Amino acid sequence: MGLLDVWASEGDIAEPELTKIKVGWEFAELPPHDYMNWIERNFGEKINHILANGISKWHQQNQYDEGSVVNHNKTVWFANNFNSNSEPSDANVNWTKIRDGAPTFFPAPSIIEPVNGGFIVNGNVALEVFDNHQFYLANPTEVVLSIAENEQFSGQILETVNYTGAGVYTINHQFIAGTVYYIRAFLQNEDYVGQKSEVVVASTAPADSDIATPTLTVEGAPNEVPESPLLSVSAFVDNNSETTYQFTQIQIIRDGITIFNVFEDISSNWEYTIPTGLLNPETEYTFRVRHIGEDNNASEFVEVVGVTLDVFAVPLMVVAHLESPYITAYEYDIASFTTITGGDAPDALPNTGNGVAFSPDGSLCVVAHRNSPNVTAYTVDGNSFTKIEGNDAPDALLDDSYGVAFSPDGSLCVVAHVNSPFVTAYTVDGNSFTKIEGSDAPDALPNTGYAVAFSPALPN
Repeated sequence: MGLLDVWASEGDIAEPELTKIKVGWEFAELPPHDYMNWIERNFGEKINHILANGISKWHQQNQYDEGSVVNHNKTVWFANNFNSNSEPSDANVNWTKIRDGAPTFFPAPSIIEPVNGGFIVNGNVALEVFDNHQFYLANPTEVVLSIAENEQFSGQILETVNYTGAGVYTINHQFIAGTVYYIRAFLQNEDYVGQKSEVVVASTAPADSDIATPTLTVEGAPNEVPESPLLSVSAFVDNNSETTYQFTQIQIIRDGITIFNVFEDISSNWEYTIPTGLLNPETEYTFRVRHIGEDNNASEFVEVVGVTLDVFAVPLMVVAHLESPYITAYEYDIASFTTITGGDAPDALPNTGNGVAFSPDGSLCVVAHRNSPNVTAYTVDGNSFTKIEGNDAPDALLDDSYGVAFSPDGSLCVVAHVNSPFVTAYTVDGNSFTKIEGSDAPDALPNTGYAVAFSPALPN
């Protein structure tokens, strides 16, 4: 059987009714042979369509998501918007032409190493970029030069200059002393993006610097680094006192790959919080910091190796509702939700759940509801909820409650409810709630409280 041969290409076929296609085979049903031939031939023809065309042809009955690519009238098109029965053309805003006619592309240029023999000097750097090809294009063409401090080109710098066919192009970037750089290039215009060149590695001259190497502390290192650790860096020190400006470079490396590379202005002892979502659980990272000053002279890097915790906070959603169990928790991803069940699920409430709130760090969840105690708190560990009971639980309210909120720093929890004083506040210390009473409590409301909200500002 050849690659493009199709099952039942000369056999009996019969297309099932649409209702049958939607339902499929039912239990104990024996599919007719001509139905099965139709199904397998249909699949074979569609696979061969892709094999023969590379990019599938546009069809008026198909629905195309934004970003889809199709072949139509010997032209390749890119979908700008979701569309159906919208034929690609130059006048159709739903589509942008990628290529027409015979294949035309920009081959990868070659970079001749920096003209000063492989060492970059501080300031502008000239690179020779040769492509040795002739292009007859209506649109202006550019050379895009990518510069990074790692082979993966993460945190890269892009420099775009006019294409002149062949010659010398200038990178307008202030390079840092004593640093290895990776450089590559490609050609582009409005219609085409070319292939990337081989990577050239070049170094700046070693620093002749009196900038002191900083000290670095990473929260939780070496074995309990949290999801968003705090980095503490010592003050910038130049022993010659000649520096007129100063900043700090921060890098994070995983498995030899630089995944984070930023520069921050500094003045004295300094702290920086790594953004949430960058680090993975139970993974080893190298945190690197150095100070950089005038003429891009720099200190040596200081490194701290740390392993992250095995569990980070899990993205959760909780719904308070009318029917038992009156509260349902979900673990969610970008566009999907999974109900948390069994022993990890929150204990059922005594009656209708009316409001719910998480503490800012996600470690607590409080629900306002009907029936005593009218407010229930849970600790949250990963995707597991545990009801807080005894002296640590919030004091019961006299009647149904509706709204609940935590302060931005998580030190307070306030509940709006039916009976006087209609609003009750608790201090929060770890997993323990203490009712605020007397003159420190919020003044009573005139009637039922339904919702609570804190402003983002924190008290001094």
